[in-house]
Amino acid sequence: MERNCKNSTDLIYAEKSYCSGCGAKWIENRITMKQVGNDFVDMYIGIDTKFVRTFLDLFRNPETVILGYINGRRVNYMDAVRYMLLVLFLTGIYTFVLKNIGAFNQILASQREVYSQINYSGEQMEMAVKFNVG
Repeated sequence: MERNCKNSTDLIYAEKSYCSGCGAKWIENRITMKQVGNDFVDMYIGIDTKFVRTFLDLFRNPETVILGYINGRRVNYMDAVRYMLLVLFLTGIYTFVLKNIGAFNQILASQREVYSQINYSGEQMEMAVKFNVG
């Protein structure tokens, strides 16, 4: 079945899945939330993904990741801005969950105990609590 590209209106033949004019991929089905979820899982949570490799290598050998990225070897790792945005998003979700289940208050209480053990003054404790609560 021949069809026209939605971007360049060039003809896409039945056995082809890309437009020869603009290179756009032809998608037969409508995009659904299930498909978006599957794409997210494949891209970020799969075992052989760039995110997992970047995450693990930043803890094992951060200098290898950083120097490789600076020297132009970026194929093995997720780009820095995308990685930071994803980590920031995951940290936000983690903090939201901790606050909603009450664990965040327990963490702050245990921090106050530690501060009092190391002889923080009342003013120093309040400043540290304000900083941690944000």
